[in-house]
Amino acid sequence: MDYYDKRGWVKVYRLKDSSVANAAASWADKNYYSTNGTSKQNIFPKYGMTGSRYSKNPTYCSKIVLQAYYFGTGNKPVVQVFPSLVTVYDLPNYFSKAYKPQQVKYFK
Repeated sequence: MDYYDKRGWVKVYRLKDSSVANAAASWADKNYYSTNGTSKQNIFPKYGMTGSRYSKNPTYCSKIVLQAYYFGTGNKPVVQVFPSLVTVYDLPNYFSKAYKPQQVKYFK
């Protein structure tokens, strides 16, 4: 936050349904940090904006978020749009109306 305080802004979004958010977080953890869900990291994807929207390596921050909600929430229609390039500023707009994240905090 100290870095962005002097250079821009940060918006924090949350889903109303915490069970959906928890399912997405669990999927992201087991697919991008530790395959067995422990605190010991055993997955080390490279950073990059090439590859399929469905691939896990290489990857980037907003792609991980959308993948987690797309793959990690079962058959719930959470993600409405899954573009080939997931942009962080458009991330809330990719969700279906029923699961659209709500802005809870704005830091400037």
